[in-house]
Amino acid sequence: MRRFFQLFALLDVVSIFLLMPQIWMVINNVSSLEQTSFGFIRVGMTALLFISLFFSAVQLYKFRKKGIIVYYFQFPFRIICWVFSIGFITLIPQLFDLGEYAPGILLRICMGAEFFRLYYLLQAHRKAFRMPFENGIEIIDRAK
Repeated sequence: MRRFFQLFALLDVVSIFLLMPQIWMVINNVSSLEQTSFGFIRVGMTALLFISLFFSAVQLYKFRKKGIIVYYFQFPFRIICWVFSIGFITLIPQLFDLGEYAPGILLRICMGAEFFRLYYLLQAHRKAFRMPFENGIEIIDRAK
């Protein structure tokens, strides 16, 4: 289980590197951003997500509960801002001529993988960090 957490941490680091150009562009072109409230909200959510990726990557690598909790908060922002754990696969059509349907298919795969990651982290959270409980009921000492 620890290896999966380290894999998720590595995927967060990849997401950090893929978000760096966008964050850098926003920093350099602050004056030319969308002047709508939606534009400001989206930029703010992306910036908060970018900052929280550092924390979650470190905590997941160290197999800490804090990393899972931060991911729970990140999940809706990941879906809204399209920052997926395996989002790097959407760059494949730029390298190869895969047709016009490939980007849509790869985007669906990324979304599905993000929901899989959420499900796996929920199961791991229950298994690894809530050991005294079994199916939501506290385990009674059966030795008595």
